[in-house]
Amino acid sequence: MLDLIRAEGLAYRLIFKLFLHWVYGATVITALTIQNTQGAIALHPVADHIVAAQLDAVFNDLQIDAVKIGMLANVTNVLTVASAIKRYKTAYVVLDTIYAHLADTNFWSLMH
Repeated sequence: MLDLIRAEGLAYRLIFKLFLHWVYGATVITALTIQNTQGAIALHPVADHIVAAQLDAVFNDLQIDAVKIGMLANVTNVLTVASAIKRYKTAYVVLDTIYAHLADTNFWSLMH
């Protein structure tokens, strides 16, 4: 199972712990956040060619039965992931994107 999620700490760790009990999980990081216990401070999208290279590395190494999509930081990230899903013929896709942090932070306002 491939998990395309934000590199945001708590959510990342909780999801990965679930993976350890039921499936083998691999991740592709699409955005980096700068945050602390008080909230998110900034959001930096990962370059599309890096996202694509991560996707290719994971898909070429593992049998991917399902994909869970979390944070996609911009339109080109969306297109990069969609292209990989189509190219690798992924049967199951869960779209679980985020718009706001638990503290009601609008992530797109943090974009640098």
